[in-house]
Amino acid sequence: MQKHDWLEFALCRGSDVNLFFPDVGVSYHQTDYVRNICASCPVSAECLELGLESGNDEHGFFGGKSPRERQAIRAERARAARAPIRTANSVPNNEPTETLGMGQQNQAGMA
Repeated sequence: MQKHDWLEFALCRGSDVNLFFPDVGVSYHQTDYVRNICASCPVSAECLELGLESGNDEHGFFGGKSPRERQAIRAERARAARAPIRTANSVPNNEPTETLGMGQQNQAGMA
């Protein structure tokens, strides 16, 4: 299966591209129409991932999300990816060995 074979199942396939990549200041009705198509699309999650991976945060709707919404999703994912690093940095130096059952008594036997 090719990387973007899912596009074959997109409900927007064959639609006017200007609906999904509107000019700035487009009416709420057009935006609502696009979001409704995406909401019932069987491949909207794949489409959203394509938009997020492309780095296109200026134009168009992907998976029913606007550029601003995609920026927010990307920022949240970046925060979530940094969370384990923050947690690891806040653990005292000896805690990982104690958590693994490698306190001073066990470490002595390993030498």
